[in-house]
Amino acid sequence: MRKAQGQPLLLALLAILAVLLLVFGYQGIQNLGEQTATAETITFENTVKDSVKEVIRDYGKITVKTFHLPDGFDEACFVDLNYAEEVASNPTLNPIIRNSIEDGTLYNAFLVGDKVKAFEAGSISISQYPHFICFPGGNGPIDIKFEGVGGSGKIVKEFRAEISIPPEEEMTLESADGIVELEVPRTVRATNPSGPIQSIAVEPESFPTATSDFFFLSGYYDFSPEGTTFVPPLKISMHYSPASLPSGLDETELAIIHFDGDSWTALPSTVDTENKIVYAYITGFSGFALGVPTEGNQEELSNLSYNAEQEEREFNWQLLIATPVLVLLAIIIITLSKRKKNDSGQL
Repeated sequence: MRKAQGQPLLLALLAILAVLLLVFGYQGIQNLGEQTATAETITFENTVKDSVKEVIRDYGKITVKTFHLPDGFDEACFVDLNYAEEVASNPTLNPIIRNSIEDGTLYNAFLVGDKVKAFEAGSISISQYPHFICFPGGNGPIDIKFEGVGGSGKIVKEFRAEISIPPEEEMTLESADGIVELEVPRTVRATNPSGPIQSIAVEPESFPTATSDFFFLSGYYDFSPEGTTFVPPLKISMHYSPASLPSGLDETELAIIHFDGDSWTALPSTVDTENKIVYAYITGFSGFALGVPTEGNQEELSNLSYNAEQEEREFNWQLLIATPVLVLLAIIIITLSKRKKNDSGQL
């Protein structure tokens, strides 16, 4: 008789467990899987840490290490925390990474995808502005060049891009990070007060001055030689990611902003919303950045930090409720199963 008494309760508990799994389980288990470090992620972290330790031991040695990004991540980013304030102020920085830096964490390496996974990579340095580097994974491995500089492993990357003038054929001067492109036709005539032009270059620099007239959505790119002018005008393009835009902002309001040495001015710009490119035409060199006017966009711009903070602190209430309930049910089921075996043994 005691054998039969336990079965209805056991079946009822199993039915409740099945319902809870259907209601909470799928989403909860899915999110739990996303938040748990995979073997690939752990391997990547350990490989990076070991590489940094190795290069620190070999002062002056330059070595290239190859890494494979874990599934679910698109790029790996590294930050020199000695320049934390300057890095955090860069508008091109992922908002989750910015929040991590502003919170004072010691994380200096980040895997970026639908989610951001942060970890401490050891003592790394990136002496050149913008003092952080992201390596897109694409469809293959990423190669990172390290140099032992004593006490830290310096990550080396060429930030300056340069082409000869005039080119033998139509060419594109592209910034090292792929954000900015300048189309240079073979027939271009470039002049400069200081003399003949042999080459032109672009590299990221710190913003020369602040302004309340524009909100910047890219870094500041400086073209040289300063004072160079062109005939005909050259097409400059800047790529953007929708994920970096404030919620509710109209993409068509994006513009290329240039600094003439005294003030910031928005160039007449065209936005290709399909390919996520903003382009304009320039007749001379100065510094350029991508941005939007602050006037008329105050509400949308105020959403930027809120959305990033909300994403970083995303909370799964379903998982909070379901986990203890499922654990309790499992304990009850195990207890009843043991009691059932004991009852069977006594019969």
